[in-house]
Amino acid sequence: MSTIVDTLRGTGTVSYRVSLPGKLAARYEDKAEKAGIAVEELLADRLAPAVNRDDSKPIYITDEQRRVIDDLLQLNVETPQKLVSELQKLVKISVGDVRIALPPLLLERMSTRLFGLTFEEVLTREVIEGLEKFAEMR
Repeated sequence: MSTIVDTLRGTGTVSYRVSLPGKLAARYEDKAEKAGIAVEELLADRLAPAVNRDDSKPIYITDEQRRVIDDLLQLNVETPQKLVSELQKLVKISVGDVRIALPPLLLERMSTRLFGLTFEEVLTREVIEGLEKFAEMR
């Protein structure tokens, strides 16, 4: 580590020279211009959250992809932790080749209405009864 970095560790700003491919540099310049900031500031803003990330397969989600996830989960997902938490709650029902995702709110409400039965028993009963009503068998 350089003496400058050791001296300024945590207390100042250190400048580095970085070589980027032309196309990548142009993209950063465009983004910085649109944001009204210097390219160096944009790069620093992008690097800061990544400094503690050593993941071998990080997942980056665009705003459009996040909106699709929000629609599917029927809630606003703002953090990776929230996304993982909500996906852990997600359950799918499969009947033949048909898979049906149950929204987290529905699962939460169902869990309060088991009345001594298991989740599996209630789910089985309600799916059969619902389909029987739909088929006018009840």
